[in-house]
Amino acid sequence: GGSAEVTFLLAWHFPNLANYWNREEEYRGKPLRTRYAERFPDAGAVAEYGLKNLPRLEGLTRRFHDAFFASTLPAPVLDAASSQASILRTTTCLYLEGRAFHAFEGSNDQSGCCPMNCTHVWNYEQTVAHLFPELERFMRRTDFLHNLRPDGSMAFRTLIPLGDTLWKFKPAADGQMGCVLKVYREWQLSGDGEFLRALWPRVKQALEYAWVGWDADRDGVMEGEQHNTYDIEFYGPNTFTGALYLAALLAASKMATALGDAEAAGRYHAIYERGSANLDQTCWDGDFYIQKSDPAHPKYQYGPGCLSDQLLGQWFASVVGLGHVLPKEHVHRALDSIYRHNFQTDFRRFANPQRLHALGDDKGLLVCSWPKGGRPEIAFPYSDEVWTGSEYQAAAHMIYEGLVDEGLAVVKAARDRYDGVQRNPWNEVECGNHYARAMSSWSLVLALSGYRYSAPERSLRLAPQVNAGDFRCFYSTGTSWGVLSQKTTSSERTASIEVLYGRQEVADLILQAPSTGPVELSRVKNEPAVTASSRVENGELHVKLSPPVTIEAGDLLRIRIPA
Repeated sequence: GGSAEVTFLLAWHFPNLANYWNREEEYRGKPLRTRYAERFPDAGAVAEYGLKNLPRLEGLTRRFHDAFFASTLPAPVLDAASSQASILRTTTCLYLEGRAFHAFEGSNDQSGCCPMNCTHVWNYEQTVAHLFPELERFMRRTDFLHNLRPDGSMAFRTLIPLGDTLWKFKPAADGQMGCVLKVYREWQLSGDGEFLRALWPRVKQALEYAWVGWDADRDGVMEGEQHNTYDIEFYGPNTFTGALYLAALLAASKMATALGDAEAAGRYHAIYERGSANLDQTCWDGDFYIQKSDPAHPKYQYGPGCLSDQLLGQWFASVVGLGHVLPKEHVHRALDSIYRHNFQTDFRRFANPQRLHALGDDKGLLVCSWPKGGRPEIAFPYSDEVWTGSEYQAAAHMIYEGLVDEGLAVVKAARDRYDGVQRNPWNEVECGNHYARAMSSWSLVLALSGYRYSAPERSLRLAPQVNAGDFRCFYSTGTSWGVLSQKTTSSERTASIEVLYGRQEVADLILQAPSTGPVELSRVKNEPAVTASSRVENGELHVKLSPPVTIEAGDLLRIRIPA
C-alpha cells in the first residue's frame, strides 16, 4: 500500500555531425561540433548538470509558460505562436560550437530540407528574433560578414563549416533586402551599437547592389530580374520585392542617421520617397497591388493576380516600427482584397497541381488568386498552395491595419487544419516538416498587443487590438521578458510592465491615446523618485520617464492615467 517517487533523467551526448547535404567536395562530410559539446564532455555530465539545476530550469520554463498562456490574446494566436516556436528544437535548426546558429528551411524524414540559412524563407520568421536575439544576430553576421560577395551580392544560402567558398547561385532580391531590414530589427531589439557599426559598411554594399540591376535607374522601383522565395524570377515592378526594397531603404536611412552617415541617409531616403510614389502609381489597380510583368518573360509571373505576400515588406515595416512605406488607405484596401479573394472556405472543388496543404472542407489563404482574370498560362509555382507562413504574416498585417476579425479568421483556419486530429499541431508542413516560414506566427503576438521595443530609444509601446479594457500579454526584448498589462475603467487607465527575467530600461512608454491628464507612477521596489510627463504625438500617448527606469526581475512598474 506504499508509494514512492523516483526521478529519471534521460541524457544524451552526440557531439559531432557531418555535413551530408552539400555536394561541394570541400564541404561534404566535413565535421561539425555541437554547442553543447563545448559545455559537457559526455552524457553523464549532462545528466549531472540537469539533476543539480532541475528546480531552476523547470522554474524558468514554467514561469515562461505561465506568463505566455495567461495572455488575453485569442486562443488560436497563442496556439500558433507557441506551437511553431518548437521549430527551434527540431532538426530544422543547428546550434554549433562558438554559439553558431544555422538552419535548414525544414526537415525531411531522414535529412534536412533546403540548406542553409535561406534568407528569403527566414524573412518571415520573427520567433528567434524576439526570443533568442543573440542567435539572430549571429545569422546577420553570417549574412553580411561571410556571405556577401565583393560585388555586393549575397549568397542566400550558407555553406558550413564557414569557409572561403560561397554558394554559387544568383542573389535573391527579397532575401537580400530582407536582410537589411533584419539588421535594423536586431539593432532595435538589442541596442547593440557595436553590432551595427561592424555590419554597416556591408549593409550599405548589399543595399546599393540593388542599383546594379534590380533598380538600375534608382527610381525606387525594382524592374530587373528578381529571384525570390517562389524559386523563380519575377520580371517587372511588383510590391512583393518592391515593398521590401522600400522598407530596406527607409531602415537604412535611419541606421545611417544614427551612425552619423548623413550622406548615405539622405541618398537612401530620397530614393525611398521616389520609390514609394512610383511603386504605388505603377502597381495599384484600385483594389490591390499587381505585378507589371515584362512581356518578354511571360513564364512564372503573376501579373494582375492578388498575391497574399504582396505587402510582405510593409508587414515587416510594421513589425519594426517604420510606419507605412505605401499609402495607408491602399494598404488597408489591399489587405481586405487579399482576405476576400484568397481566403478559401472549401477546397473540394479547387484544383491544385502542386502540394496539397489544404483539401476537402479545410479553410485557408491561397498564395495567389486572379479575381479579375488574366491568370498567366504558366503561373508561378506554388500559386495555388496554402502556406501557413504566408497566412500568419498576412493575418498579422491585417490586424496591424485594423482588420482584426479577418486576421483572426485566417489564423483559426490554419490552426483548425493542424488541430491534432487531421495533422500534427507542432508540425506545419511546407517544403519539409517543421518549416521555418511558420515562425511568422510570432508577429501575431506583436500585432495584437501593439507591442514594439526600441533599445536605442529605450521606448516600449503597448496598444492592444483586443480586450483593451483588461489586457495581459507576454513580451520579450533583448534584455528581458515578462508581462505587459493594461486595465481601463470609467475613471482611469493603468498600464504595467512586469519583468520576470533579466532587466529592462524604459525611458518612454507609448500607449493608446486619448489622455493628457496627470500621470502617476508606482513601483514594487523602492527606487529614487521618478517623474513622468506626457504628450500626444501621432495619435499616441507618450509617457516620458525622467530619469529612465531600470526594472529588475521581480519588479513591476505601473502607470496610472486618470480618465
